[in-house]
Amino acid sequence: MKRHNVPQTPILRTHLLHVYARAQVKAVVRLARSNIAPPEAVNPIIQERTEFDDEGKVIDLDRPGRQDVYSDDNMGYDEDDWEGEEDLDWDESGEVGSVERVRGLTPTERDELERYLRPHRTKAQEEADEADALLAMDPDDVMRDMDPLKYNPVDLDNFTSFQEDNIATAQRIYDDALEANGPSTELLNAALSVLTNALRIQRALDFVATEFPKHDLAPDALTYRSLMRMFLRAKRIKRAEALIGEAKAAGVAPDADFYGYLVDYYARQNRLRSALSTLEEMDRLGLNLHPKLAYNLRKLTQKYRVYTELLDEDPNAIHAMSHHGLMTMRKERARQIAANRAAGRKFFIPRRSDV
Repeated sequence: MKRHNVPQTPILRTHLLHVYARAQVKAVVRLARSNIAPPEAVNPIIQERTEFDDEGKVIDLDRPGRQDVYSDDNMGYDEDDWEGEEDLDWDESGEVGSVERVRGLTPTERDELERYLRPHRTKAQEEADEADALLAMDPDDVMRDMDPLKYNPVDLDNFTSFQEDNIATAQRIYDDALEANGPSTELLNAALSVLTNALRIQRALDFVATEFPKHDLAPDALTYRSLMRMFLRAKRIKRAEALIGEAKAAGVAPDADFYGYLVDYYARQNRLRSALSTLEEMDRLGLNLHPKLAYNLRKLTQKYRVYTELLDEDPNAIHAMSHHGLMTMRKERARQIAANRAAGRKFFIPRRSDV
């Protein structure tokens, strides 16, 4: 971007930090176009060119000395068509228009020729400057700029080193953004996501504890959402559950994704009661669970036949179940929801003491 003089706006720097934050997740980097090996070369299908004569004998069309056959249809097919093109005269110094071409011309004709050749000289100079710049650059950088989607895989076995390089680059972008545009909550959250996606737990906590007070800013819902996702990916469930109280103590109202990550983690761990309890807390706060985060919980409730009005019917059930199974599930779901409403509760999971 520096080579093309792209203006470094605050939004652009924030988006760059988000790009490096996405690159901290191995599953995302593995699916990048530059990390997918090209397909193996396909063996060409070779078909012999054969022809039969009147006697039924095979005629080899690739025999030595065979002459090509021309017709009126392909006549002149390979001739060059230079209509509308100008054959410019280039001298040895690379300049368009030699001295011999302008001899015998009047001053008016020379001026007209100069006006005609000026754009070509400018274009030639630009191409020469670009070629000199490419020669001064590193060959790997040149190939990367020419073909950014070229197969250039990241060493996933040493992914920690790749993450540290991204953190160092993001730190430089963050420092430049602070110097040029000043601090903002969006900028600090973008820089924090680079650390949280890389699961640098202590460094992320230190960043929140130092950078936000340093710039007289307060963490918001996006800050706590990044921390929640980091703790759950690192399987620090106790620390993630304690983060709910910390957010409320700081006066921050967590958003739906903040609780949604926790619900999805409980569902993946087959903790149905904890997932539904968290979902009930979301219902009291007026938050809706994202369908992507409700996928595992839907499968878990279907497995244990525990239905609740907090979770809508699976939209794929009509395609994944038979008509009899769908009708049976809907009757059982309606029965459990009616029983829960009569008892003044949102869901019911029997405990061992109740059995």
